[in-house]
Amino acid sequence: MEGAVGALAAAGCETAHLDAELLLAHATGWDRAEIAADPDLRLPVGASREFAAMVRRRVRREPVAYILGRKGFRRIELIVDRRVLIPRPETELLVEVAVEAAPRAVLDVGTGSGAIALAVADELPGARIVATDTSMDALRVAEANADRLGLADSISWSPTSRMSARRSGRASPPRSASTSRGRPWSRARRASRRSRRCSRRSPVSMRGPERWPSRSARARRPPSPRRSGGPATPR
Repeated sequence: MEGAVGALAAAGCETAHLDAELLLAHATGWDRAEIAADPDLRLPVGASREFAAMVRRRVRREPVAYILGRKGFRRIELIVDRRVLIPRPETELLVEVAVEAAPRAVLDVGTGSGAIALAVADELPGARIVATDTSMDALRVAEANADRLGLADSISWSPTSRMSARRSGRASPPRSASTSRGRPWSRARRASRRSRRCSRRSPVSMRGPERWPSRSARARRPPSPRRSGGPATPR
């Protein structure tokens, strides 16, 4: 145990002791309380090899949830693998808001492992829930979680395209007043474009005594013999 904690800490894992406890509990089937009470417990041969393999995966910075194949979320435990993202603790706040609002219908766009939809279905049994995702692999994971938790009849799973996900409003929030056409940075951009267009103009169109004579000065010049029809000046 101590060797695993040291290896994980050397690899940069901030929660090295907790990670080692979780991996050891999974490999042996022991409770974490037993491990904490007697960290010098002798490991079975098979469990020792499995524990060492999981520690090596964690040293390579693979998330603990992927190694264990599960992740706790609110009152439920979810199956997770590389087909889905690992639910974050902050996401539980969305479920808390939904439970307080107690809506009759819930739409979960980009459901992933089904964490939000399943947690809402677990805590609001009367709600009608529709969960969508652009990934069929993610929907398979979510459906497996629903079957495992006995919530398959509470949620309708639906694949969706990326375009329809953007149009749903969750992936593309409405524009606020600060993003309207009259925003200051937009006016500055248009002024900058006008300045660049002026700088790219031909010198003939510029005015100024140091560059080209004005139109009145050019009008006072005598006509060129070539332009007036006179004989050309021999070179």
